[in-house]
Amino acid sequence: MKKRFFTGLVLVCMSILPTMAQWGRPVDYSAGPGLKDAYKDYFTIGVAVNKTNISDPAQTAIIKKQFNSVTAENAWKPGEIHPKEGVWNFGLADSIANFCRENGIKMRGHCLCWHSQFADWMFTDKNLCLGRGQRGHGRRRPSVRVRQR
Repeated sequence: MKKRFFTGLVLVCMSILPTMAQWGRPVDYSAGPGLKDAYKDYFTIGVAVNKTNISDPAQTAIIKKQFNSVTAENAWKPGEIHPKEGVWNFGLADSIANFCRENGIKMRGHCLCWHSQFADWMFTDKNLCLGRGQRGHGRRRPSVRVRQR
């Protein structure tokens, strides 16, 4: 019984050691074909990005080499684009879209309406009558507008 246990333990250790030898070695992402190229006949390979990912040259090199589809993490969420009533901020969303255009990468929308990433003003209605002729901030459903270029 003990002999079987130790034999099994030795086999497990022998199978783990080669994997552990790879830890700590730098990975050369530029070597060989990218994932997008290896699977081009089957499906697209995507990645979620934010401002940092498209600003850092090391990260943009990985994105360009490995991926052919990008999803903007939070840049397209209503709270980011429309933070206050009458205020629109497409700066970050446009920078990600421009990165995709410049590099021939498809861009996908990601959960454009998310319960915790709306702006607070979208859930209030200053014209809603609260009773007895008073007007105040009542709750309302958010409305989302789509910008087209």
